[in-house]
Amino acid sequence: MNLVEVQPNQVTVHHWSQQLADLRPFFKEHQLTRPEVQGTLLDRKKDIASNKTDNDFLYGTKIAPDFPIELFVGKWNNRLMKETDDHQAAALTNSGLSWNGLADGQIPWVRLKSSWKRSKLVSCLNCDKASILVNCGLKQVGLFNRSPNFVSIYPKCRRSFVDESIKDVAGWMAGNLNADFLPVGELVWGKRVELVNA
Repeated sequence: MNLVEVQPNQVTVHHWSQQLADLRPFFKEHQLTRPEVQGTLLDRKKDIASNKTDNDFLYGTKIAPDFPIELFVGKWNNRLMKETDDHQAAALTNSGLSWNGLADGQIPWVRLKSSWKRSKLVSCLNCDKASILVNCGLKQVGLFNRSPNFVSIYPKCRRSFVDESIKDVAGWMAGNLNADFLPVGELVWGKRVELVNA
């Protein structure tokens, strides 16, 4: 059982076991995920208190302080426009795929812009704002396996999410990128393997 006590700028959650409820929906519904709201978890059985911040009650992962959010927002706002640097690499991308003219793994802005125009927008679980896809492709998992890696950010709440619902990377690319913007290769054990696009 959890008991939530809400006061101005302070939320105290009393619990009597290690089974703590998922408090994120409650905090969102009551608009308690603000920096000025302090949270305290009180383990009544052990009489232990632990302090929490608003970030502890948000979905997703906190975006690194050095991540260029404003750069991605600017590119997102200009997604319908052609810009001189569109064929350059988008910052901090690591896709496991290859496009001509760039280091392996980097995604050109023009490809991200294409996906932004064509893919379905996903609303944030925290702030209900639209997402900005910042990385798509495959990541190395262990020595022999690779798994889909689709990461979006939400500038308002400054969180990132990995979309684990996408299993077919090639199918997603075909459906969300213009045919001219498909990758030409993928990285297997650190080496480029050329792809034949239909």
